[in-house]
Amino acid sequence: MQVRTIFLLLFSICVSSLPAQEDVTLDSAFFRQQKDLYQRWLEYEGLSEALRVQDILVEPDQVTLFLGFHSTDEDTVYQVWKELKTVFQQKNPITLEQHLFYKMIQLMELREDQARIALYNSYDVVNEPDPCFIRGIHFQAGQVRVLEHNCRSEIGEMEMSLPQLENKSQVVETEFRSSSRRKEVFDKIYDYASKRFGAKNCEGQPSRVFLREKDQVLRFEVKDLCKEVITESRAPLICQWLPIDCKERREWLTFTVTYFEITGGFKLSCQIDGKVGSGYFGTVSRGAYYDMEIDFDEYLKDYADSFKLELQGLF
Repeated sequence: MQVRTIFLLLFSICVSSLPAQEDVTLDSAFFRQQKDLYQRWLEYEGLSEALRVQDILVEPDQVTLFLGFHSTDEDTVYQVWKELKTVFQQKNPITLEQHLFYKMIQLMELREDQARIALYNSYDVVNEPDPCFIRGIHFQAGQVRVLEHNCRSEIGEMEMSLPQLENKSQVVETEFRSSSRRKEVFDKIYDYASKRFGAKNCEGQPSRVFLREKDQVLRFEVKDLCKEVITESRAPLICQWLPIDCKERREWLTFTVTYFEITGGFKLSCQIDGKVGSGYFGTVSRGAYYDMEIDFDEYLKDYADSFKLELQGLF
């Protein structure tokens, strides 16, 4: 049995969870389309110099996104991945694995337990049937986890030169002089968000807040918002670009909050991802919403700055 087969079998056992509530193969065409958008996102983030989308596998209960490298040499791949993670971590509050995983589920509109990402040094099953560099990114026990398989225990250091990554995510940071601990802070932010967004409605339809993660990272979604990010003054450009009914436009925002202890208090970072579409989320099919980040990132940046002020008022 090939290493890839063994690893995917182990991967499936490790990420097994509750029985699937839907057959995601019904949306296979949508996932293939989002695979191309994910590649565009890698280019936008500056990650495509190291990573590329290889393929996507849609099974009844889960979707696996396969990422590859521009080299198949195991030593080169190891060093590229190591440097990419180091450079990314210097500028971002979450890990590279979290970043890749969170964008997958946001673009493909999946629950955490429905998604996984696999990276191999080679997908050439004829000439290199046994890839030895493997990473499996999945969600288990309330947080993103990574399964690793390396080519060998000792890998010699190599000189690599990757382009400097630009931090284009809609991330804001703010510091607080308080002794509050992470759980207390996350509870307070989520309670505030539930009340703030839950009170909003579109023509009598209240927006809905969903908690996605609250262990090491706080993540929650707000669906069926109206004119929260895309205000009336900005709507004409959205309507020009996207095939949606702007009179019925709705927004879907995802907030990712991280907590760091610092001398005399703590620091929060908040990243906001957004989608816009027409029709209430619960009544439209997967794929009815469009990602804001690449083409309308300035709107999200402005909104993130505004939300930062709200966070500052909580503590």
